[in-house]
Amino acid sequence: MSAIRPAVCVVLAAALAACSAHVPEGPPPPRAGIDVCAGCGMAFSDTRVGAAVRASEGDRMAWLLFDDIDCLRRWGSGHPGIANGAALVRDHARDAWIDAGTASLVRADASLTPMGSGLLAFASLEEAHAFVKEHGGAAVRWDEAPSPIEVHR
Repeated sequence: MSAIRPAVCVVLAAALAACSAHVPEGPPPPRAGIDVCAGCGMAFSDTRVGAAVRASEGDRMAWLLFDDIDCLRRWGSGHPGIANGAALVRDHARDAWIDAGTASLVRADASLTPMGSGLLAFASLEEAHAFVKEHGGAAVRWDEAPSPIEVHR
């Protein structure tokens, strides 16, 4: 019985450590047909594209969801206080949130995104290049992507 106690203590200590580890809290995944873009007002049609930013909404902080990366970029141009690190984009390969500042973007066919920007995000440059090789497009950095005005001409 004395051998069981140390094992139980180790398991409990590991469980407590896991509970106390800081996990960054992000927005919930967007729900197609339910969640609405804070930029253009359209309902999400594809959860693998889009973006989110944490911003003040009245007296509290809230996640604003965007159905297209370009909607976030348009919104962000009018809100210069929002840093790139505060923005998340949907990883097209995994349908999960990733940091916009470290994401690799692909400028793909406009029909792949709700607002026609064609901007897709990937967690790694290798995944972005693999997508380009299979589907076409071009890998671009956040600052190299066409401006929202250029996209919507």
